[in-house]
Formats: sequence, C-alpha cells, structure tokens
Amino acid sequence: MIKNDTSWSLVHICQATKAGTESLTNIDIRQRLSTVEKEAIFSDQATIRNAISSLHIGSAVMNNRNFLIESLINLGSSFLHGDYDQENFSFSHAFDISHKLLNLLASFRAYIEHQRTHFIREHGRSSNTTKGWTDFIASISASNPQYSLFLGLRNFIQHVDMPPLGFKMHSSDPDSISLNVYLIKQKLLDPNAQWSPEQRAFIAASDVQISLWNLLEAWDHEFRRILRENERIRVLPARDAAINLLSIRQRYSIPDSGRIALAPIDETNISKESFSISLQWIEEKEAGELLRICENHTVDGNSYHILTLPNG
Repeated sequence: MIKNDTSWSLVHICQATKAGTESLTNIDIRQRLSTVEKEAIFSDQATIRNAISSLHIGSAVMNNRNFLIESLINLGSSFLHGDYDQENFSFSHAFDISHKLLNLLASFRAYIEHQRTHFIREHGRSSNTTKGWTDFIASISASNPQYSLFLGLRNFIQHVDMPPLGFKMHSSDPDSISLNVYLIKQKLLDPNAQWSPEQRAFIAASDVQISLWNLLEAWDHEFRRILRENERIRVLPARDAAINLLSIRQRYSIPDSGRIALAPIDETNISKESFSISLQWIEEKEAGELLRICENHTVDGNSYHILTLPNG
C-alpha cells in the first residue's frame, strides 16, 4: 500500500564505475512528479501496451498464415523433386496442412475476440466503438462467403473432424508444378457440421472440389482489411502516447544513458542511510517500436512481416 506521505518520482538508473572499484548501479532520484504528471505517464504506458498487445496477436496470426503457406509450398516441392511416397504422401501432408490450418483458425479467432474484449473493457459493451467493430466484422462474413466458409472450418473441426482435404498435382515441366489442395464438398455437408444456413447453401452450390487456396486468398484479403481497421482504431491513436514517453528525458533533463523508471518515494525515508524503492520501468523501447510502426503504418510493410501469397 502507498502511504499518504509517499510521492512519485522519476528515477534514472545507470551503471557507474569508480577508479579501482567494480561497476556499480547508480540510482538517481531526478524529479518529483505531481499527481497529474504521474497519472499522465501511467496512462501513456497503458495506451502503448494495449496497442502493442494488439500487434503481437496480429503477428501471431500472420506467422500461422505463413506456416500454412509454407506447408503448401513444401507439398508441391516434395512432389516436384521426387520425394514422393504414394502410400503415405496424402496422409502425411494432409495431417501437416490440417494442423497448420487449425492453428491459423484458432489464432485468428483469438485475435478477433481480443479486439472485441478490449473495446468492451475500454469503451463499454453498448458503446459506438464496440458496436462499430462488431458490425464491421459481421459485415465481412455477410459479404464474402468464401471468407465465411474458411472461418467455419473451425466449427467443422470442433463438431466433426479435421477438414476433408484432397490433392491434385500435375507437372508437365521439370521446373514447375500445378498443385490443387481442395476440400471435399460431400464430407463438408456432414449432418453434424454446424454450418449457418448461408454457409451450407454456399457449400451446396460450390464445385465438388472446393479450392483451399481460393478460401485462403479470400480470408487473407479480409484479414488485411481487419488489420488496417485495427491500426486505425487502436494503434495509430497511441502515437501521441509514444511521443510523450520518448520526450520524458528531454522534458526533465535526464541523460540518454541507462534506463528511467517511476518510483514511489516515502518522504520519511529520504534522510535515512538506506531505504528500498520499487521501480516501475518506463517502456521507452516499446514506445520507440510503436512510433516506428505508426510512421510506416501499412499491413504490407514491416509491421506484420507478411509473406505475400503467390499468384496462381
């Protein structure tokens, strides 16, 4: 518990070496802060952490997406280079692709729920911000049946089995291959599958072999839209908070070396020879990274390290 006679101060921590002695950690209490100044720093830190957490989960989804694409590429490469066991080929690759697909679907679901939970917590369940985000996500599913079917594979896995995959490969050129990984329509229509009426109707009207690649491309297009909307709502507004944190050293004349932190200082202990303090680090590194992302904001840039879907 923080006592009433405790104030918050900016603290500078760095390594100091005296002649003939070992390196020491120097803790310099630089500036006592007003309540307004302290609360402003805490608020900026929270804003940055929220934005960074959103980017972290988005990057996890992107990584799972890339792992799935790499599995599809490796499948064609194995066939092209003769690493082909007719008996085990389809089973082993189907297992690998299904595993990567499940990881992608689960992480994307977590990403969507993370955003929604954040908006509810920060703005309220019935706020315009929360409602706008929910309506935006729902509109994508309503307008893009391939995206909706791709997401529905998670429920299919939950209620039926791993996605029913089939493969077709053909190579008329020693340096290239035509690969088709598809979902088997008849098995998708299993009566235990929990498709919405719209999803079931779309599957029924589709070809016997539903291209997984086309579904992935449809999802990829919409996910980029979702990332851009999230950047607009959650990431870019945190830019001012990052600038504020990165200007603390200049505003309070703190050297560039070492690290800075906030610490509650009990005024009654100041005159003692020694006393303990609890440091709460100011997250300059995270603020700098967020500012870099804001200045180069594009989901096709470095923010998410996107592996571009090949054509064809």
